[in-house]
Formats: sequence, structure tokens, C-alpha cells
Amino acid sequence: MVTAVDHAHHRPMPARVCRLARLLAVALLAASPLAPAADGVDASRIDTVGLEVSVDRDVVAVNESFTLTVRVLGDSDERPDFSALANDFDILRRSQRSRMRSDDTGFSRDNAWELTLMPRHQAIAAIPSIPVGERLTPPVPLTVEAATGGEALGAAFVEAGVSTYEPWVHAEFTYTVRLFLSAGARGTRLSEPRARNGELLVRKLGDDRQYQTERGGMTYLVWERRYALVAQGSGPMTLEPVTLEAQILDERRSARIARFRSEPLEIVVRPMMPRPPELGDGGWLPAREVQLYDGWSHPPGRLVAGEPVTRTITTVGRGVSAAQLPEPLIDTPDGIRVYADRPELEDSVDGGGSVARRTDRFAVIPSRAGVLTLPPVEVGWWNVGEDRWERTALDAVELEVSAPADTTVAPLLATGLDEPLPGDAAITGTAADRLQLGLWQLLSAVLAGAWLATLALWWWLHGRGRRDDAPESADPARRAQGPTARAALSRLRAACASADPHAARDALLAWAAAHWPDDPPRAPGAVAERLPAELRPAVDALSRACYRGDPWSPEPLERAAAALARLPARDPVDTARTTPLVRLHPSGFGVRH
Repeated sequence: MVTAVDHAHHRPMPARVCRLARLLAVALLAASPLAPAADGVDASRIDTVGLEVSVDRDVVAVNESFTLTVRVLGDSDERPDFSALANDFDILRRSQRSRMRSDDTGFSRDNAWELTLMPRHQAIAAIPSIPVGERLTPPVPLTVEAATGGEALGAAFVEAGVSTYEPWVHAEFTYTVRLFLSAGARGTRLSEPRARNGELLVRKLGDDRQYQTERGGMTYLVWERRYALVAQGSGPMTLEPVTLEAQILDERRSARIARFRSEPLEIVVRPMMPRPPELGDGGWLPAREVQLYDGWSHPPGRLVAGEPVTRTITTVGRGVSAAQLPEPLIDTPDGIRVYADRPELEDSVDGGGSVARRTDRFAVIPSRAGVLTLPPVEVGWWNVGEDRWERTALDAVELEVSAPADTTVAPLLATGLDEPLPGDAAITGTAADRLQLGLWQLLSAVLAGAWLATLALWWWLHGRGRRDDAPESADPARRAQGPTARAALSRLRAACASADPHAARDALLAWAAAHWPDDPPRAPGAVAERLPAELRPAVDALSRACYRGDPWSPEPLERAAAALARLPARDPVDTARTTPLVRLHPSGFGVRH
């Protein structure tokens, strides 16, 4: 046992006086009927033979630690039962060590247990007896003083606070802990905040901040740690104190463990507010801010019917997690198909707290030419700073869709022929009729001549092909697979071998352009429309992998590539009569029709 200290004058007491006082205290405790003992053990029958117990300090504060040592002499496998300490002390650390010693009878082994204890309250007069097998250690006198404040100790203390004492349910609020450490403190450990009544989600925000400050004329190094708390239920809630454990160095540079606690905080969690009807369907989204961003892979004013374009909607929320952000719902009018991809969720931290980001990508496919309008996209959310419902929206988008390049131009040529001709003199009566009739006759003659010339050219080329290449013309599949188509199929097989769906899609479209040069399809879905039924599932699976991110197995498409090489030049389906609408998938998801 270390030398006792006179705390009034900080001078060591004489060693003989200390030993006499300690022996007297132990004797009085052992003889007293009120002497502490283990539960169910008669203190009058204490057997202390072969047991030693000691403490490094016999005067401690409630928030200070000390070391208890229990030594069992001789060869024994008995272990102390420290459960008698649980009511009055926190066991911070424990260790065991053995020592060999020799005497006249030979060698023997001593076992020692060292415990770092911290008193839980001030009403402690002694360390109770500890059972070791059938024996008990003697009680040890202990004086416990009131907790020492951080500034009075001059080493360390802790403070805690919240950003609001009335948070909303499922809404994030900030819990800030500050550790004040002087040069005489080291080896700190801090507990996390917890709720005494209710469920609380706790997330550390960023890295700890470090700065210096002065308190009570002393300079402290401050470590600031911030947590994001989210209450899962409404009503009163108590945030338990956070605990700081630090090694405190005294004037002799010897260390002891001290524990400091912050004050408990009482908060009231407010319940969710009903959603107003004008915001439509949706859930409870409490946040500090919600923003929407829109992006297109091609300008919406220059689209082609049947060709897909990617629309990217990014939702950014502050004070929420990415899992809380809702999926944007897109109303699809007639003439537009929309297919949703899997969203990308990202959580990060800035100076104000959590920042959530949700990225949704949609394949938008106009099916006809003209001006088509996509309605606004809206997200309703509860503003925790202003305590009100708000709406964040993207404006409606007008899509200017042109017809595919292979659309017939005859109706366009006839447009405007009935309008008056410009000039100073107006043409009226039979003269205008004769002029209009002459124009129609001229146009009809031009078209008839072009048709006859086309027919003659086809007859000449067809006859020459039959004369010059009769063996190859007998095999329509070979005639259909020129060098460009064969090269595209080679790229398709290579893309399947490397499991690259996007490269496979490009190679498939290149093959389709070579196979149907007069009417090339512009998307995998359009290619599938023209293929035999047994080949369509492989192309549909490729389309879902490219536009929706589904898992893709390249083997079916690799087997289909061999069949594509034998496909005749003319599809049994009358492609001139089919619609240019692209069939991406049998069905989409995440889209409201």
C-alpha cells in the first residue's frame, strides 16, 4: 500500500502511524457486526490465511480510479469472485499475473489479480470481503470524497449540447461534445450519446475538431466531436451523459484514471405533421433543404421518334440520409415511354451535417413526332428550420421530336401548294386554276418518271446480279452477310466474351444497320421486333442490362450471333408496316403511367 497523504497539508504521514491506523481500522471492521462481507457469508468466520489484499490509495474521489490487488499465496487454482464489488464500483480494467518463489519446502506459485476500480457513489466506507474459494479477503477501509470538478482538478472536463431541444421525429439534429484537456491529461476515452427512454440512431459527423481555449485562467486543448442523432419515436426523451475517461498526471508525473460526465439533456421529440392534399402522395421527409437537378444526354429540343434519350434527376437533401429520399415520379403522357434504372445513393458530411444524394436515370423514348410535354416532377418535404411543408419541383419539359430520317416525304412536298403565290398582282379565277393544275401535272410527271427510272435500274441490277453471281445469289443468307455485317458479328462475339453489354449493344446495332441498310433499327428493342421469336429473349435481356442495369448473362446472345449470321436478307415480318417505337423491356418500374 502506498504512503497515505494528508490532503489538508499535502504532507506524507509517518509510515509507522499509517500502519497502526490501518491495522486498527481493519480490526474494528472485522469485529463489527456491520462489517461488509460477501452476500450469504458470515463475516465472523472470515478465513484470510494465504490471502493478501491492498489498494494503491485509500482516499479517492467519486470520479477517480484506484488499483485493488488481491494475491493468493501458494499453489492454488482458486480464483477471486469480484461480484461483490458490482454494486459500489465500476471495474475499468483487470489483469492477472503469476510469480514463482522458493522456500524451505521447495517452489510455490503466487497468483495476483489487479483491478482498476472507480467508486460509483460517496457512501462507501470500505472495500467488502471478496470470496476466494472457501476463504474471504479482509475488508479494506476506503474514504470516498465528492467528485472533483474539471477546473478545480485543473486537468480535464467535458461539455455537451444539442442543436435543438425540440427535434422532429425522424429528423436529424446535432449533438456536440467538447473535451477540455490540459497538459496534465492524456489517454482519453469518450462514450457515445445514448437515449435513456426511446430509440435513437447515432452517427458520427466528420472528423474531430481541435483548437485551444482558456477557462479559469488555464489554457486547454479542446477536442470537439459532433454526432447526428435521429429519434425514432415522438415524446419526451433523456439523453444520457457522455463519459470521459482520462489519465491524469499529478505533480510527480504519476498517472491515475479520472472519469468526468456531462450533464443529461432533456428533449421533447415532436411528431410528424399531416401532409397537405395539394402536395399529392408521399411520405414524411423532414429535412433542412431539398433540391432537384435535371440533366439530359441529348437536348430535349432535338429528339427523334423511336430513339432513347437518358434523363438524369438528382435529388440532394440536407439533414437526411440517402435512404430517406423518395424516388421522383414521372407522369408519362401518350407518345412517351419511360424506363427507370436503379438509383445511386450517396451519403456525405459537410459543415452543417449530413448531405444525401440520390441519382435516378430514366430512358425516355418518344414514339411519335411532334411536341410532347413531360409534366413537372415534384417532391414535398417538411422544412425543419421553418416548421412548414414545402415543395421542390422541376419545370415541365417540352420534347420536340422529329420523325426518323427514312419517313416518306411525299406529304411534305404537297404542303403549301394551295397557298397564294407572292407578287404584286393577284392571280384569280381560271388563271389560278390553270396554274395550280399545271403544277400538279408537272409534279405527277416528275414522280412518274422517277418511278419508271427506279424500276428500270432495279431490273438492270437484278438481271446483272443473276448473270454475274448466280452461285452466291442462290444463298440469300450469304448475300445478306457482307463484310460490314461479318465484322459487326465478330465485335458482338468479342463483347459477349468480355461480358460488356454496352459494347454488345453497339455491335448489334452495327450489324442491324448492315443487314437492313434501307431501314436500320436504332435500338435493341427495334432489332428484336424484326428477329424470329426464338432470338428475341436474348436481345431483350441485353436491352434490360443496358437501360435498366439488370444482371446480364452473355451466353444466350453469343448463341444467337451464330443464328444472325444465317439470317436471310429480308425479314419475314413486313418491317415497312411496323411502328418505330422502341421496345426496351416487357415492363418498366418506378414510373407512373
